[in-house]
Amino acid sequence: MGLRERMARKLGIRPELLPRSIQFIGDIALLRLKKEVEDRKEEIGRTLLELCPRIKTVCILRRVEGEFRLPKVEVVAGNGTETVHCENDVYFNIDVAKFMFSKGNLYERLRIPKLVSVGEVVVDMFAGIGYFALQIAKHSLAREVIAIEKNPEAYHYLLRNIALNSLTNVTAVLGDCREVAKLTRFRGVGDRILMGYFISPFSYLEAALLFAKPEATLHFHFLSRKEDLEVIVKRIVDYIDEFGFRSSLLRIRKIKSFAPRVYHYVADVAIRKR
Repeated sequence: MGLRERMARKLGIRPELLPRSIQFIGDIALLRLKKEVEDRKEEIGRTLLELCPRIKTVCILRRVEGEFRLPKVEVVAGNGTETVHCENDVYFNIDVAKFMFSKGNLYERLRIPKLVSVGEVVVDMFAGIGYFALQIAKHSLAREVIAIEKNPEAYHYLLRNIALNSLTNVTAVLGDCREVAKLTRFRGVGDRILMGYFISPFSYLEAALLFAKPEATLHFHFLSRKEDLEVIVKRIVDYIDEFGFRSSLLRIRKIKSFAPRVYHYVADVAIRKR
């Protein structure tokens, strides 16, 4: 009997009214509730704590908002929203009331380090608390991972997590990646550029090309309906061409569903300066 069924039996409600999946981040459980059981949220939280002794807090994710995609959560059982989460032998100090930790991006976080060649310089334009940058630094032979983050609070946690994992090949930079790309120190240094922010991604493509070496690989994240993919790929190619690079599409991968008929994709694009 699964956790959902055990909770339903203990609460005396139908299993289908309870969350189909619960995200466990460190010792915190994060879930969404249907409106039919909203009035029993504290009871649901206490039941989950009872059935999962290692969990200290149960939170409901209400929404995600703003430029930094900040979560709005409500604690319904236990206390404390800060924890240490381990993924693929990398440790993340995270406050779930301040930052998202998307389980839908798990495969992508594991995939990218496997693509990195010995000695590469990787630029993560939207590092957050280190979701991709730390995985790459720990599980590849990258010479340097440049992790750029605009949100000062996320940057603070990024520094914590670099130290927590005893990593010496990560350079953390506080600032807007579009401004950082103009600095001489960072122009033309990247063998691989991660563009993990899928809101208005084309507004960051010029900066990505400034970071890139004459030959490099871009990982361009975007939202699209399946039927619009061809149009968006052409737009990526045309945009890169405008800035004096030839491009070759290596692959497109669907990461997760974002909204009805809208998906989060990543395009791996090889570029070469003309």
